[in-house]
Amino acid sequence: MSHSAPPISEMDRAYFNRYAAGYSPYTPADLRLLLDDLIAAMADRPSPRICEVGSADGQFSGELARRLPNAPFLLGFDIAEEVLRLYPFHKLVASAFQIPAADGSLDVVCYAAALHHLAPFALSLQEMNRVLAPGGLAYFMEPNFFHPQRRFLMSRPRLYRRYRPANDTPVNPEALRRSLVAWGIEVIHFRYITLHFKSPGLLQGVQNAIARFPWPASLARYVHPWFVMIGRKSLSDA
Repeated sequence: MSHSAPPISEMDRAYFNRYAAGYSPYTPADLRLLLDDLIAAMADRPSPRICEVGSADGQFSGELARRLPNAPFLLGFDIAEEVLRLYPFHKLVASAFQIPAADGSLDVVCYAAALHHLAPFALSLQEMNRVLAPGGLAYFMEPNFFHPQRRFLMSRPRLYRRYRPANDTPVNPEALRRSLVAWGIEVIHFRYITLHFKSPGLLQGVQNAIARFPWPASLARYVHPWFVMIGRKSLSDA
């Protein structure tokens, strides 16, 4: 690796280890929304090697494995060892800045609500690019940088720390797209979405209620609190 990794955040480790009994927040409808396009993009890789970054107890990985026709190789890693112990596949306590995989060894690298905890993004994306095979897929699901509620909270750090005491740097999807293109990764899917969650909190409930209205497509970035982006790495260095 050509860069030195930032130290693991003990604040983040402590925050996410609070979910030692498990963290599986998505409804079946949420999982369909998150995975349908990814699974379609994986059609040319019948037995993919998949890594989930910040995997927690593995709800995302588990549903992905259940829906694939052939058993994939799944690796999950997280800095929070207490919640990671529930992950049902291969697992390692590790940092996203030092992914425990060889160069070009993974077909799919997934960041399901993880990248915003992984600033500086240039270093985390560099490491992702290192392990991603030519033609491989990079998947991101992130809080929407443009959503008014997100912008309000993130502009008030003290208030936000009361809501979630963890490191959090907003991911601008337009900046993320530019970064991926710079690494030779073409964005093949992008959209803003609303996740409803099994037990939505007050703020999530307000977001969900607002998103139910038939807003015009031009306002999607201001209405839906999440986005999904999928990129495919160039085959040029294959």
